[in-house]
Amino acid sequence: MAPVEYAVAVEEYLGQAVLGAASRRVYRISLTGWAWPLVGKQVPRGAARRGAVPPIVPLALLDDPDTGRRLGSAVTERAAAARLGGGRGAGARARRRALGPAAAPDPGPAG
Repeated sequence: MAPVEYAVAVEEYLGQAVLGAASRRVYRISLTGWAWPLVGKQVPRGAARRGAVPPIVPLALLDDPDTGRRLGSAVTERAAAARLGGGRGAGARARRRALGPAAAPDPGPAG
């Protein structure tokens, strides 16, 4: 049965991906971080981020016409925050980090 919730889909994806334990952890953190923007909320920052429980995201929300705008806004906000805290190029680095696995090549199915 196909998952209907984002976190379940992430776990299934990671369970099938050919990744080492450290890479799997990084992908899980990055993909989980997208749950907040998917529902139009900001990712918790600072001390609030550690142990924060992500919102429940129905996979059907990915088909919502407004999802692209919400995700684009999240990437823009994260890049702007990085520019405030970093030097030249910090915005580009933040965009790459924000996109993380979403922009990475498909790690392929487990063998």
